[in-house]
Amino acid sequence: MNKLNGVVEWNEDVAPRLYAYEQLEKMTDNFKEVVGRGASATVYKGVMLSCQKLVAVKKLEKVAAEGAKEFQTEMKVIGRTHHRSLVRLLGYCLDGPKKLLVYEYMSNGSLADILFTPERKPYWEERMEIARNIAQGFLYLHEECDT
Repeated sequence: MNKLNGVVEWNEDVAPRLYAYEQLEKMTDNFKEVVGRGASATVYKGVMLSCQKLVAVKKLEKVAAEGAKEFQTEMKVIGRTHHRSLVRLLGYCLDGPKKLLVYEYMSNGSLADILFTPERKPYWEERMEIARNIAQGFLYLHEECDT
């Protein structure tokens, strides 16, 4: 982290931080508040205790049989990727079978919330802008991974 004019900022060049499972249990109040659920993971709301920054902790439940080294390498590549259309990976936990990812928290909800909640459904033009931003994010990610 950098300290500039008394304000602490995240250093964009820092790779994702490795967390102990117990730290993530504390950050999420023992995985209390579910904010999302998918086929292979559950996402919990958490708070970084040192700076009170909100985070989303994704607990992977069905991880492919990849080794710990491959998982860590992938997390470092994803963690160095920064684009306005991509959620930033802040950290991870690799504790035997327990694999978790720590992301910045999206206070406005997920893309699925925006697209599929009737009272929030965007107009056609807004949907097209979302699609363009997603495509830019994927292109950026692809370019980053090729370098």
